[in-house]
Amino acid sequence: MSTLNDSPPDENPQGDSSAARQPPRLGIRHLMLWTAMTAVVLGMQRVASYRSPMQNEYVLFYGILWPMLTGGQLAGLIILTAWRYRRLSFSLQPGEWLLLVTGLSSTVTLLLSWPLVIFFDTVGSEGWTAYLYVYGWLMAVFLCGIDFLPAWKVRDSRPWRVFFWIIFIRIVLGTLLRLTALLSPMMLAETFLRAISFYILPYAPVVILGVVLWTDHRARRNWRWTHWVGIGLYLATTLLKVISTMWFRFFPPF
Repeated sequence: MSTLNDSPPDENPQGDSSAARQPPRLGIRHLMLWTAMTAVVLGMQRVASYRSPMQNEYVLFYGILWPMLTGGQLAGLIILTAWRYRRLSFSLQPGEWLLLVTGLSSTVTLLLSWPLVIFFDTVGSEGWTAYLYVYGWLMAVFLCGIDFLPAWKVRDSRPWRVFFWIIFIRIVLGTLLRLTALLSPMMLAETFLRAISFYILPYAPVVILGVVLWTDHRARRNWRWTHWVGIGLYLATTLLKVISTMWFRFFPPF
């Protein structure tokens, strides 16, 4: 029976009668699913562009790369859900937790942001601003809850636990930052939280992840392909956010 509590490396001793119930290897159908999910995201973005045309400076980051990464996250969520539904014998590994969390986050983001496209014709209107405010708080609460799960559940090693706790703390501090900005924009606490949230915590998980991967390499741990897909998508998404933020800070669109 599959479980989500622990996430040990794959173990498939010869002669195990449950070998046929192990998750399948990476195949063309998985890549086709990724392509299909990318097409769905691109389609939704195309509809949104009719309401709010995207400036040329944003096309590369948010019109091409972001849909590809989001499509991979959605495909990973579908694959893990299908494995669970088929009662395959597997436990979520750390990279799969990343795939699950990012896939759920992308799904909720698309669902909650879609009303901005459907119901509000004018960007910046009173209704648009009010919904965007509610959307921000709903996403903050959801991310706090979903990022707590792997921090609590993963028990593979201390580096992996530290990694997931850092991610959770970053989300919590971001939520506190929204709260302190709401109470008083000039509070010292806001300045402190903003410095940590924008200049330290975005890079801390990547540094710790490098240490974790080196530790796993030394221990010769045998992970499934979905574990590596989850890590790759997380690193690519984080790198895209960092590069796009720096690019638009130094080369703002006109």
